[in-house]
Amino acid sequence: LYQYIPPHSAHPPGMMKGIVYGLLRNYYSQNSNESDYIHMAVLLLRRLVARGWDRTYIKSLIQSADSRLRSAEAQPSTTPNDRRPLTNKERLFLHYEYHPVGMP
Repeated sequence: LYQYIPPHSAHPPGMMKGIVYGLLRNYYSQNSNESDYIHMAVLLLRRLVARGWDRTYIKSLIQSADSRLRSAEAQPSTTPNDRRPLTNKERLFLHYEYHPVGMP
């Protein structure tokens, strides 16, 4: 059993979208052969379904992430390369506690 987040966990509803996108982005950048990337995406689907996630929901997340990755690759980056990184004083970090039935 892989240690993916189960569907009944106390995480925000949109969390799984970010996990699937992040994993697929890694698979996409690490695999030069498209067949290897597709193989990893299929394994991700199987493993998440085995963990308890709805197959249709996960499949839609994978398809959405895949189309987003492929469209991002086709378009040139619009961010300037000379932008300096933000300092800690310029960043803002927000941390919200989340619980599916409200705040404890």
